[in-house]
Amino acid sequence: MIYPQVNDQLGIVFSGGGARGIGHVGVLKALSEFGVSPYYVSGASMGAVVGAFYASGKTPEDMMGLFQHVRIMKIFHLKAPMLGLSEMTFLRKILLKTLGKIEFGDLEKPFSLAVANLQSGEYEIISSGDLIEALVASSAIPLIFKPVIMNGVPYVDGGLINNLPIEPLEKKAKTIIGVNVVPRGYMDLPFDSFGEIASRCFALYNFQNIKPRLERCDIIIEPSNSGKHHIFDFKNADKIFLNGYDTTIEQMPEILRILGSQPENYLNVTQNGILNDGR
Repeated sequence: MIYPQVNDQLGIVFSGGGARGIGHVGVLKALSEFGVSPYYVSGASMGAVVGAFYASGKTPEDMMGLFQHVRIMKIFHLKAPMLGLSEMTFLRKILLKTLGKIEFGDLEKPFSLAVANLQSGEYEIISSGDLIEALVASSAIPLIFKPVIMNGVPYVDGGLINNLPIEPLEKKAKTIIGVNVVPRGYMDLPFDSFGEIASRCFALYNFQNIKPRLERCDIIIEPSNSGKHHIFDFKNADKIFLNGYDTTIEQMPEILRILGSQPENYLNVTQNGILNDGR
C-alpha cells in the first residue's frame, strides 16, 4: 500500500562506504514503495554518487542496472601500489555518460556533497558548479586514488573528514534521514589480508566523524551485514542492495510513525490505519 508522498520538508544524507553504498539504493527502493520521497539530498563518496543519481531523477532500478553491469576494476582503473596512485578516468566517463555534462542547479532536487581539501585540512560542502568533477573528487579514496584538482586545489574523498554531511540539510529540512553503511561494533573476521585490515581500519576511522552526525538525525537507517562486504565488493551488489532494502522495510513502521507525527510535513500518512495498528 502506497502512502502519500512527503513535501519538501524531508532530507536524506548518505554516508560513504565504497560498494557498501549500494545499500543506499535498497533504502531508497524501500522508501519509494511507501511513498516516502526525500527532497533535500546530501552525501559523501559513494553516498554522493547515489545521492546525485537520486537527485537527478534516477530510480533505484536505474542505479542497480549500472552497478550490476560495470566492473569496478574498469571504473577506477586500479594499479598495483608500486605503480603509483590510480586514476579515476573511467568513473568520470561513466558519470558523464549517465548524468551528462551537468551542474548542481540542473538536478531535480537540491543536492550537496562533501569533499576534503588537502591544503586546508578541512572538509568543504559543494552544492553548485560542475557536478561531475565534484563527484569524482568526493569519491577519491586517499592513498588509492589521485587527488582531484579543482580551481588549483587538491581534493579527496569527503568521507575522510565528514562522511555523513548533514550540515547542508539542517537549515532546510525539518526531518532528516541519516543512512550509514560504514560497519561498526564487533566483526568476526580473521583480518589476515591487507584488504581486510585496511578496510576495517578505514571504517573505524570513518565512523568517528559519522557518529556525532548520526545523533543529529531524526531517523537512522544502518543496513545490516555491511561489515560482510569490503569497499570494492561490487560483485555482491544484489546482496548489498537487499541489505539496505530489508533493513528499511523492517524499520518502516517506526519511520512512518515518526513522519506521521509531524503533520506540518506529511499529509495524512496514518489515514489507512496501518500506523495506528503498529503503535
